[in-house]
Amino acid sequence: MMLDKKSRFFYPIYVVFGLVFGIILYRSSLGGLGKGYVANSSRHSASNELDGCYHIYLDCGSNRGVQVRKLYQPDLYPKAAINKIFHNEFGDVHSRKPVCSVGFEPNNNHTQYLKDMENAYNRCGHRAIFKVPAGVADFDGTADYFSDNKAALFESGGGIIANRTSSITNKGAVQTIRLARYIKEVVNTRITGATVNEMLQDPPKVLMKLDIEGSEKDVIIDLVFSGTLDVVDFAFIEYHDRKFTDPIERQKMVDSRMIVNTLSKYTKFRISSLDDETYHLTDFPLPAC
Repeated sequence: MMLDKKSRFFYPIYVVFGLVFGIILYRSSLGGLGKGYVANSSRHSASNELDGCYHIYLDCGSNRGVQVRKLYQPDLYPKAAINKIFHNEFGDVHSRKPVCSVGFEPNNNHTQYLKDMENAYNRCGHRAIFKVPAGVADFDGTADYFSDNKAALFESGGGIIANRTSSITNKGAVQTIRLARYIKEVVNTRITGATVNEMLQDPPKVLMKLDIEGSEKDVIIDLVFSGTLDVVDFAFIEYHDRKFTDPIERQKMVDSRMIVNTLSKYTKFRISSLDDETYHLTDFPLPAC
């Protein structure tokens, strides 16, 4: 079937909105994945690395872990825009319930530093976990990691998508973790350690930063269709459609953005386009406890 110029313009819009509302109806019929975490319980015998975690912060695309540091040490970053969101969602840093952070970073050059950070915060009573070197994706397995070769900026434009303007040097295969599975099987099955009354008065929350240099188009769609977006309360997503060299891939990015923005209007899921890159190049000493 041949479409005229006007129809070709509106066709992608019709497709996307039809898909969005189809997803909404489908998700409504299933009732959604919903919150699966529980209070004090012994309902599962298998160990869960997030048991005892009340709130969760998923830092997808950690780079040097600055956003995690803002979570636990906001006084070091007084002008960081994300501080207000952490405060509003989790409460005051000195009195909030336990917030566990899970960071994902595929650049092996940051592995040792992030593991040192993990150990430092854990010694200080926080629960910080860094999955390194590993990138989030819509599948479990491996993928090639591409550096942007900008060492002075800590290679912040590196990622696992090949056809991007910032994918310069192939550094070899790294592990990929399907984010939807991790949220469903780990985040959403944790035992919070709180009472039911505590959870009713101050419901546990899951915040997510998604800055994964192009992979967001695939991860977002997987989160939507798997139902795991129901588990996330708030997300900041940075889109990288301008970095794609393939126009089809750029359009997929636009489509995924339209889908998730529309879902945020009709569900409890909230989204922000905040891209807080403040203090990105800072190198404050790690906490000593």
